[in-house]
Parts: sequence; structure tokens; C-alpha cells
Amino acid sequence: MIVSKGKFLLSDPFLEDEAFSRSLLLMIEHNVEGSFGLIVNKKMPYKVDEVLNGFLKIDNNLYFGGPVDTDHLFFIQ
Repeated sequence: MIVSKGKFLLSDPFLEDEAFSRSLLLMIEHNVEGSFGLIVNKKMPYKVDEVLNGFLKIDNNLYFGGPVDTDHLFFIQ
């Protein structure tokens, strides 16, 4: 399988890593400098407007995007 931007990766179902176990990742970037993907199948118990209070009234679910960079919020359209 060739990993590339825009492709999905499915983790091994028996992976011991808590963050990546049973995860579906959308590859955002994959090149010689490194890779960046978002976990897209782990819903959190929060809505966007609960986390970004006063920013926008967005009633969409939030998903755990991954354990590496937890200080940013990414939108997939």
C-alpha cells in the first residue's frame, strides 16, 4: 500500500497503543519531511461550541484527532 495525502489508514485491530488502537486516520501530509494525519473515528463527548465558547455557534461533534498535537483544532470539510 502506498501512503499518501488524502488516503485513509486503518490501524491493526490488535495494536496495543491506546490512542491508535482501532483508529481510522486521514493522511493530511506525507512526504520526506514527515507525516501528519488525523484520527477521524473517535468521537468526543463535546460539541465545538462547548469548547470554543463565544467563538461561533457550531453544534458539530468533536473527534479526538490524535495524541501528538493536542493544542490545535482542525476542521475537515
